[in-house]
Amino acid sequence: MITGIVGQCLEAVSRNFVGNDLLRYSDLVTVYGLTEQDRKEHPEIKHPYILATKRNDYLSVIEISGAKTEFDKASFDDFIERFAESTTSLFTGTGHKLSFAFERDFTKNQDELNTVYKPHVDAVNKLGLDIVDLIADDAIKIAAHYSRERGFLVLYSAKSLISKHELKDEIEEANREMNGLPASGHGQNPVEYRLDTLKISHDAVLWQLINSLSGEGNPIICSLMDVRQAGSMMRQLLWRNSASDRWYPRTPFDKGTRPRGNLKAGDLTPYTPPRLNIQLLDGDMIDHGSMTECDGKFYAALDLELPPMNEVTFKQLFKTIPRKLPYRVKFDFVGGGRKALNGKATALAFLRFIPSLKVIARDLDYVVAQNEFDPIVIMAVNFVTWGDTIQEARRNRETLKKTIESWGVSHVSTTYGNPTSALINSVPGLSMATPGTLHYPPLSEGLHMLPLERPASPWSRNSNLCFITEDGKLFPYEIASALQEKATDVYTGVPGSGKSVLANRMNLSTIFRTNGKLPFLTIIDKGYSAKGIADLLIDELPEHQRHYIAAITLNNDSNHCINIFDTQLGSRYPTQFERIFLIQMLQAMCVDPQTGLPPNANDVEQIITDLIDQVYTELEHEHANKFSNRIAIVNQALEETGLKDELGEKWFIGAKWWEIVDLLFAKNRHYEATVAQRYAVPTLATFIAVLTRKEWADKYEKVKLPAGEPVVEYIQRSFQSASKRYAIFSSPTVYDFSSETRVAILDMQNVLGDNKTPSGKLKSGIMYLFARQMAVRNYYLPQSAETFLSQLPKQYVSYHQSRINELAEEVKHTFYDECHNFAGISFIQDALNTADLEDRKFNVRTAFSSQFLEHMPSSVLKTMNSVFIMRLSQGDVKHLRDLQIDIPDDVIRRFRNMPQGAFPDGSGTAFLGIFKTRHGLVCHILKNTVGIKQLWALNSSAKDRVLRTHMYRELGGKRSRNILAKEFPLGTARGKIDDMINEQGGDAEDDSMAETMAIQLAKHLVSKAKRGEL
Repeated sequence: MITGIVGQCLEAVSRNFVGNDLLRYSDLVTVYGLTEQDRKEHPEIKHPYILATKRNDYLSVIEISGAKTEFDKASFDDFIERFAESTTSLFTGTGHKLSFAFERDFTKNQDELNTVYKPHVDAVNKLGLDIVDLIADDAIKIAAHYSRERGFLVLYSAKSLISKHELKDEIEEANREMNGLPASGHGQNPVEYRLDTLKISHDAVLWQLINSLSGEGNPIICSLMDVRQAGSMMRQLLWRNSASDRWYPRTPFDKGTRPRGNLKAGDLTPYTPPRLNIQLLDGDMIDHGSMTECDGKFYAALDLELPPMNEVTFKQLFKTIPRKLPYRVKFDFVGGGRKALNGKATALAFLRFIPSLKVIARDLDYVVAQNEFDPIVIMAVNFVTWGDTIQEARRNRETLKKTIESWGVSHVSTTYGNPTSALINSVPGLSMATPGTLHYPPLSEGLHMLPLERPASPWSRNSNLCFITEDGKLFPYEIASALQEKATDVYTGVPGSGKSVLANRMNLSTIFRTNGKLPFLTIIDKGYSAKGIADLLIDELPEHQRHYIAAITLNNDSNHCINIFDTQLGSRYPTQFERIFLIQMLQAMCVDPQTGLPPNANDVEQIITDLIDQVYTELEHEHANKFSNRIAIVNQALEETGLKDELGEKWFIGAKWWEIVDLLFAKNRHYEATVAQRYAVPTLATFIAVLTRKEWADKYEKVKLPAGEPVVEYIQRSFQSASKRYAIFSSPTVYDFSSETRVAILDMQNVLGDNKTPSGKLKSGIMYLFARQMAVRNYYLPQSAETFLSQLPKQYVSYHQSRINELAEEVKHTFYDECHNFAGISFIQDALNTADLEDRKFNVRTAFSSQFLEHMPSSVLKTMNSVFIMRLSQGDVKHLRDLQIDIPDDVIRRFRNMPQGAFPDGSGTAFLGIFKTRHGLVCHILKNTVGIKQLWALNSSAKDRVLRTHMYRELGGKRSRNILAKEFPLGTARGKIDDMINEQGGDAEDDSMAETMAIQLAKHLVSKAKRGEL
């Protein structure tokens, strides 16, 4: 029976084991199994989380990811004060110990990225999308600019925490339960180490600790590790080259345990898993003087012999340690510091009578006085570094030593009695020992030194893509995450800030979280910034999947006509969502550009609503459109299916288009049925014709504009004007926009109005409303499922039910670029506001991109959950603070002072990432670090696009990207093209000249490639 953790710590300082018996260095034996109460209160925990030592003490491991939002000095001081208050009870006496461990290792980057990117590779392989080289190139680029970090907190609870009579009762109960059982030998017998009273005490402190770090209003992201996770972590930190990330220690609570070894009577060892220390320390270590060799690495330990003279933070030390230097630091805190100092009273008394040493006594008096509200703790700080050779490990040790000693004027010792012991003790949770020099600071001073300020991502285990923090930590990000209440993204930044590259990368990354199918993704673009995504997918997808991609440059002519009155296949009526759109669209046609509203707006809305209902009803019954045999593809289908001969020529003379649709659908000719339906539904001309009827003039004869014109006549006149102005949606559909389309990229460049005039803004608003409906009308089909399915002819129900099921399960993505084109246009803003409020319920993610926050629809600003700011513009900070998004002034200042565009070291372009999550606000300065090949695939620069397009056409996508990445490793050839223009005496801003030079450069590269020179 132990006398408490303090006794163990003091004993451990002098341990100097002889030989290579590694098991003597670790205390771990088995686990305390999950109870019914554990499963009820914490259903997320599937495996035991309390580990037991050979002395019957308990420990649990918490993974510390880091801070949700960067601290400034005041907020960090405030947090440490609150954290110290919440943990004071642990250190007023003996029995508890906390160990904080932090590791940084550049050499593990690729291992981490392999884990992060594996789901991405699996996803594109399932799609048959040949872009694994882009993912690998991305990983290589990111790996060069960060270092893997891991942080852990271990809570120890000693057996001495429970009273003697409780301990006696527990032991007697365990003996009764084990009566007649053979000895467990080297196996695990959890009953032997089960102390229910200690478990209750340990749990109370553990959950309080987690809450004080990451509970509501607290800034740290952390998670409790079960024995599998903790054991795997310990083994990976020790056996760095050979440990598999899939390995975990076995316990008696695992299924599938089988007898092993020599089955002896009276020995349980063959029937239970080996003790934890046996499983974890299965290998050899060799001492080389002051170093230890373990699994192909050489380790050197350092002990903080004299702590910093001034109050310091780990952040100050972190900044000075070279990023590629691997190290681990462990801070141990044990209670009972005041009691330990009391034993030194005689020494302190002598110091008071030596004038030159009075200052020491005065400092100690201060520490003792603080103890009343800030308990004295016993603290030890130990570092370990390593290398592939003794020489490398020695260099790293010397560099680390110099760096630490500049940290508040410290002193470091590199002398250890046993380097193997120092290495094992540096692994969090593996040993209860506390090696090195013991210090006695107030708790808050010690906590100030902890690595709790490191930035963290809440998406450490699931991500679509990875960013890095400004100081080199990986930041995974998941699009449309369950951690966020809704999926509304906003991107802001002036031209040239990197906004388009970031947005394109985000949109492309939606494919990395799919399960064998392309995502539903709509990009409403201006100037074809997203052309690279379309080119990449079309080029690298198997041919039989390319029809899922639609990349369209809209033109306002009859050749691109898409009828806004089309309905779902077989449906005689618009869905609820389609009906709302038609009301909005027809009202927009009646808007007075000067006011932004239709005159007599309420009357106009009422008449239009009635009109829509009557037109569709008539076209189903008495006024159904008659069949005409002028559509070749429909005629061919009627012949191939035998319907023409079966029904006879006479039948077709009186046939209606809806009958043709039904017949072709019944023959499984869905595409031809869709084409036929285009002539069964109304067009804008149908609505105009209905409005000319006398019955409509009579019905609303008293409804007039202030000038006296009947509202019906005004609506008719507005529709006639729109029919002439908007040829793109005024006739039956010509452009094939398949219902099977999953990725739709619509370029609005040629159809938008002049945003400097009221009529131009109106045109832009109508075209955005049209483009949105064209692309996303199916996204909201699940919303209308009940009413939609009930009015369908029966033969179409199962077809649409399967579509609805698929749409309901998947996340749908919509991206609006250049939102300033509809800023201030009330009806499109209102439509987007309404949609934004509904999107969460229907699994729709909506993203908006523009130069400034003020361009965004009002509800989007209030409900946005992810904000990507490339440049802080005037008013942005106020906008954010009005929305209760408070960013530390220090972060804003640093972000404003960062270089514009890409960093010179190639680490990417900085942006301010703000994320509202269920864990609280997450805010960090991040970098969009993109592989060169992906950068070339997504580049939106006009000059680079021309170059890329021409090379794709001649050499194919993959070969072109490889050549461009090699020739222009910055991801752009703009500089080269500008030089070529200047050599010709031209103007670099001349688009025609730029295109000519880009094509000339492409021909030059293609020629060299075909000669085998590239």
